[in-house]
Amino acid sequence: LKHMKFIDPNFSLDMFLKEARLYIVPEIIESYLRGDREELKMWTNEATYSVLTAGWDEQLAQGLVSDSRVLDIRGLDFVTAKLINDEIPVLVLSMQTQEIILFRNRATREIVFGKEDHIDNAAYVMAFTIEKENEYPVTGGWRVVEMVKTQARMF
Repeated sequence: LKHMKFIDPNFSLDMFLKEARLYIVPEIIESYLRGDREELKMWTNEATYSVLTAGWDEQLAQGLVSDSRVLDIRGLDFVTAKLINDEIPVLVLSMQTQEIILFRNRATREIVFGKEDHIDNAAYVMAFTIEKENEYPVTGGWRVVEMVKTQARMF
């Protein structure tokens, strides 16, 4: 955590966790589920962005658009703080979501994949860093350097 304070002398883990719960994590998960490239690009580094959007061009080529959405985010917890390559400080958070995964035909808006009343439980782990020179002021300098999603179970 001292490395975070070196980058941002005003850094507070409690304040970051509050901001993560109320704003950062919902923005990231919603942009990921909706397929919002511009929003997701603001919050992720290039490598993470490439991994998360890998299948999106194929979906568009098939005429599909995401109508997925997050219903609830719970259990947002601080897991650890560590250094990547002995120089990049990261904070690792975990959380659970309830979400609806739904894809529609772009032209007809008919559902092609998923159901409107089918709720998935998922778990996410995100590693955040803060960048002094971040080109997107809306992020407050925070950037996801890794994000993993696993499906827990479906209702």
